[in-house]
Amino acid sequence: MTTAALKKKIKALVDKETNDRKLDNVLAMFEATGMSALDRKAIEEAVAASEADYRAGRFVSVTEARKRSKQTLKRKRAA
Repeated sequence: MTTAALKKKIKALVDKETNDRKLDNVLAMFEATGMSALDRKAIEEAVAASEADYRAGRFVSVTEARKRSKQTLKRKRAA
């Protein structure tokens, strides 16, 4: 289903509904699932920084990441 088709279907259902309580519940659901502008900005900044690090070659392979994780766990267990 395309976004346009989904929007059309949702609009038709909302237009047909007369129960204010149900409409309030639907509105609350849509508002609860959305991200705030502040959250969205923080995610966009984190993604931009991550992409810049990757382009600059500042990343480790999966093998190296696992090796470092195991070393860290061993140190924490020994402590």
